[in-house]
Amino acid sequence: MSRLIGKMKSKSAAENVRKLGSTKWNPAHADVIAYRVQLLEAQEYTCAYCRRPIYRDELGFREIDHVLPKSQAPSEPKDFDAVKASSNLVSNRRHTRGYKEFTYVPENLVIACKRCNSHKGSYDGLANRATKPAIYPSVGKHFEWVNPHCNSPEAHVEILDGYVYRAKNGSVKGAAVIHECGLDTIEQLKARTLDALVFTNKDLIDAMLEAVISRENFDSDHIAGVLHLSHPTVPLQFLKDAVRLARAERAVRGGAGLNAAIQVVIKQLDELRAQQDVNAQQPEPAAV
Repeated sequence: MSRLIGKMKSKSAAENVRKLGSTKWNPAHADVIAYRVQLLEAQEYTCAYCRRPIYRDELGFREIDHVLPKSQAPSEPKDFDAVKASSNLVSNRRHTRGYKEFTYVPENLVIACKRCNSHKGSYDGLANRATKPAIYPSVGKHFEWVNPHCNSPEAHVEILDGYVYRAKNGSVKGAAVIHECGLDTIEQLKARTLDALVFTNKDLIDAMLEAVISRENFDSDHIAGVLHLSHPTVPLQFLKDAVRLARAERAVRGGAGLNAAIQVVIKQLDELRAQQDVNAQQPEPAAV
């Protein structure tokens, strides 16, 4: 049995998904949602690949990933190369025939963070792509990739201090996950560090302050974007202006300037939320 399914309270959730066969993928299907909830718990609310926390069971924080991609890529016939799609060279693995027949195979579904899922894209981690398997591969050796249903991620990917990733004992599977999910780039490591800084701090002002003074020197608009994802009721432009004000005042007047800017932002935020409360209490206009 799958390592993850074995941890689930209800094994029926996996079987209900399996019964959906090779119909068109629908992440909003009730059986898929039920399985997603169980899967997230089995993964202990961490991404299947980078193993960082998944802070909320919401789009933008977690996505269902098909370990073996469900669709052909590239999707346009003129761009598709069947030779590349059956090649086992790493450079060709984003060309794939797709595995529509495994769309609802529960062992092919994992929860990934948005960053890992976006980077992985159409990467095809089947070990031998020369022939398509008749049934879903259930053994780790059938993958050039870490499939948490049949592989222990910890056996293939080490996470060092500061969330630096390294393939354990030279693991090919681990190296593939690290490279294809962008875990070996400074930009991605900085982005994930900012995510952790913001999402582990529930207070918007504290999160913004920590991001602004961080030695990582995050991009101002990037800070605002992540803050907006964490606090979606606060307009993005408001957050951009707030971060820029804090940065500008700190650059000119140091800590005193930063403190003054934060006080201005707190006042503006209180006014914004008060206005939002007033708007929420206003009755809906009568239908004409």
